[in-house]
Amino acid sequence: MCGRKMRVTYGKKSITVTCPGCAVGSLDLTPTAFQQFAALGVGVGRLHGIKWTLL
Repeated sequence: MCGRKMRVTYGKKSITVTCPGCAVGSLDLTPTAFQQFAALGVGVGRLHGIKWTLL
């Protein structure tokens, strides 16, 4: 899926991103995209319960 556009949803917030790379069962986001979901900032490390759909 790397390099593909996808809609990522966490809670009630959704963003459209281009996947920079990922391992099976996980999704890597850029720091900018991650900060849109993590109120505590990138120091949180991981978010659980994210959903994504390829566009």
